[in-house]
Amino acid sequence: MPELHGYALAVLVAHIKDMYDANSGPSLVFKLTDLAKFYSDTLKGMGVDHSPHTTRLKDRLLAACPLLQATGSAGQDILFTFRKDYDEFVRSSPRDYQMNAF
Repeated sequence: MPELHGYALAVLVAHIKDMYDANSGPSLVFKLTDLAKFYSDTLKGMGVDHSPHTTRLKDRLLAACPLLQATGSAGQDILFTFRKDYDEFVRSSPRDYQMNAF
């Protein structure tokens, strides 16, 4: 089962990259609740009924995507934005995390 969670995280990272590419710039902002729903839906698509702990998901995303930054605190909407050097991450990230998921 941990490998499915790793794969779902890789899919989420790829989704973030795709959204970045489609929006052409670092001004894109993600709500943690939306990312958690995407992650949960990905797991459900693989037959796993799981609602992620959002704080743990936030920590995993920040560890997996060092060029993302989170703003907000418990009880508030947590927002993810990109650091200025995100382009380097975009070039290398999805392949690395997909390989680690297996």
